Amino acid sequence: MDALAKKMAYVVAIVAVMLFGATVAKDDQPVADGAYRLVSAIDADYVWDIDDSAAAEGANLRLYEKNGRETQKFIFTYYADGYYTISNARSGKIVECAQSGFENGTNIWQHTYLGTDAQRWKLLYAGDGYFVLKCKYNGKVADVEESVAANGQNIQAYQYNDSPAQKFRLVKVVAGKNEGSKETYATIRPSTVFFYRGVPALFVLLAVAIVWMGYRRQQ
Repeated sequence: MDALAKKMAYVVAIVAVMLFGATVAKDDQPVADGAYRLVSAIDADYVWDIDDSAAAEGANLRLYEKNGRETQKFIFTYYADGYYTISNARSGKIVECAQSGFENGTNIWQHTYLGTDAQRWKLLYAGDGYFVLKCKYNGKVADVEESVAANGQNIQAYQYNDSPAQKFRLVKVVAGKNEGSKETYATIRPSTVFFYRGVPALFVLLAVAIVWMGYRRQQ
């Protein structure tokens, strides 16, 4: 193998490590399982809430002024496919894109757990402590209708548009703490930040260093 071929082989090896590192298994869970309030980026005084028929099948998901009730607390449970189920703390029912709708404006309500993709949500970090919640079934995201923060304002599924209506902070609900206690906001876990395409960054750097040293020995 001539010198040029050797150089090309090492370059290909480095590129392969970088591109195909995603095949290495890793826990890519953005935030820990647990109970959260979801605070709107439109107005921090307004949060996700299940309407007055909180225990009923099909009770609506809406925005409402923060009051500390169980209807405003949601339990996040992570699954191996990278999505969460989100259940209401009072009713135990799952947040779902209603009637498996695909259209912009599809309603979001609560329903008994069925295990369908309409009940699975991906958390996508949007910066500044906010997340976008994307439905696995239709690819739409949770969206405050008309971008208005008001009691009873509907939350729907809508095509992503990077507006404040589609961004929410997850405030950890800690058992035994008063609602007036200092709030803890969920952020991307460190393991997510320090991985490159599924591989710990340290492993990637080590692999590159080994390949580079091998190349230097051939000079």
